[in-house]
Amino acid sequence: MLLNLFLIKLFIKIFGLFKILFVIFVDSIDVSLLDCSCQRSFHPVCGTDRQTYDSLCLLDCARRYDPGISLSLAYEGTCCPSADLCADYFDPVCDQFGNFYANDCIFDFHKCAQRRSGGPLIIIEGRGEQACANAIAAAAAKQQTKN
Repeated sequence: MLLNLFLIKLFIKIFGLFKILFVIFVDSIDVSLLDCSCQRSFHPVCGTDRQTYDSLCLLDCARRYDPGISLSLAYEGTCCPSADLCADYFDPVCDQFGNFYANDCIFDFHKCAQRRSGGPLIIIEGRGEQACANAIAAAAAKQQTKN
């Protein structure tokens, strides 16, 4: 009898654990995608949350699902890899507009983001602190002659 009572209590504890896990699992499902009536097509877009969505429709669904966040279209196409993934080392490069980047990886991220957003193509104008200082001074002088 004592063994049966123990087994019943054990079953209730295990069942309760499964119930909790089930609630956690169901809560983690992205309901916006389940309720969304988007056509199945792949025209990737990048959201301002730096996530790639398969279509603008799915980005809109995500925005409707969580209206508390400020989510909009950043640009068409897949998102550029995050600059957060770049190694933390200092080997400076600068572009033709006088913008300074800590290393090539961070420059590549900004180059991708510029290209995706329709901005001007950026190229490396200088490498190293002295070359970048010269390039930044040249870009500033060029800007002054325009004004």
